[in-house]
This record gives sequence, structure tokens and C-alpha cells, in this order.
Amino acid sequence: MPPMTTTSPNRTIQEAFAQHARRMRAAHDAPRCQHVKADGRRCGSPALTERPYCYAHAQMLRPAAPLGPLPPLEDANGIQCALMQVAGAIVRDQIDLKRAALLLYALQIASANLKHVRFEPLMPDDVVREEAVDSE
Repeated sequence: MPPMTTTSPNRTIQEAFAQHARRMRAAHDAPRCQHVKADGRRCGSPALTERPYCYAHAQMLRPAAPLGPLPPLEDANGIQCALMQVAGAIVRDQIDLKRAALLLYALQIASANLKHVRFEPLMPDDVVREEAVDSE
């Protein structure tokens, strides 16, 4: 019969803390999303494996037809740019009026929600001055 080994509760707690610390370092060192917001701040979310963007921005930047991808609706600048795109598509008759109405309503909701969301950087030094080149 093998000798019985006992693990002290302190050792188990220490091992758990050590494992947690390793995981936190790995998460901290993970590559970050390369998307730069309209106000010059980088997204900061973890990027997808071997991709330059996080899941949300990878989805937002996928090409769409015929309007093209709308900018992220994360601030007033993005909402205004999207509004100009939708208005231009209406004028050029590239979008049906029902879809345009739905998009305009979504932009109205996004505009109303601006006062309830906060996408500011944690540190003032997180502002990006130039955009990274897309490698896709």
C-alpha cells in the first residue's frame, strides 16, 4: 500500500493563487484588438487567435452589401458617419426604404443610448495616434 500523503490547506490555497497569477499574466500579455475608434482610442479587448481584431470588431468590419459596413456605433462620431452612409444610400437609391427606416431607427436608439454608455480609456496613455495596418 502506497504511503498516504496529506496536502495542507495552505499549500492548496498557495497553488490556487499561483495558478491564478499565471493566468492573469497570460491574459494581460494576450494580443489586443487593433481597431481604433473614431476618437483615436484603441479597443483594448483581447484579439481573436491569430487575428488583429476582437470578435465584435471582426464582425463589424465584415463587408456587407450594398451599403458597406457601418462604422462602430460606439460614439457620436461613429453614429454620425453611419447616418451619412445611410442617407447617401437613400439618395443613390441603393437601399430600400423599409431597410433605411430600420437603420435610421437603430441609429436613433444608438444616439439616445450614448449618455448611458462609457467607452473611455482607463489610462489617458491608451490613446492611439496612428492606425495599425490591416494584415487581412
